[in-house]
Amino acid sequence: MAWDPGKNYQRWHKSDHRAAAYLAADAARAAMWRLLFEGQITQEGLKEYMIPEYLFYNDYDFGDENLWVDISGFVEQKVNAGSKYISQFGPGWKNYNPTPGEAEVKTMKDSVRSRVRTKDGKPIEGFRYYRGLPDAIGK
Repeated sequence: MAWDPGKNYQRWHKSDHRAAAYLAADAARAAMWRLLFEGQITQEGLKEYMIPEYLFYNDYDFGDENLWVDISGFVEQKVNAGSKYISQFGPGWKNYNPTPGEAEVKTMKDSVRSRVRTKDGKPIEGFRYYRGLPDAIGK
């Protein structure tokens, strides 16, 4: 499970999200090539491994999603977690305050709650699910 690096193209992300997406993809690919980490094989006895399935996440460009997970039991947890992300949204974007007041927290929770997506009347998170070798993505 990782940020979505893109399907037949490089997906635009904030630099930290892009780095995480590509590092995860590179790690998955490296795991299946024995000679990339020879010391781990000869000294630690590790074996190559092909990751059989991938879940890619992207929180703003939903065109490639093909799997949706019902999060009905987790909406308030998502809202509460999102309200802590004050440095990225809402009143903390321009005037960061590590200890926001009740009004700021309510604003953040309302904002997060308004962005919860639904499908068939249920709150969901969407992913691009893929099974197989990364080189075949999108082919």
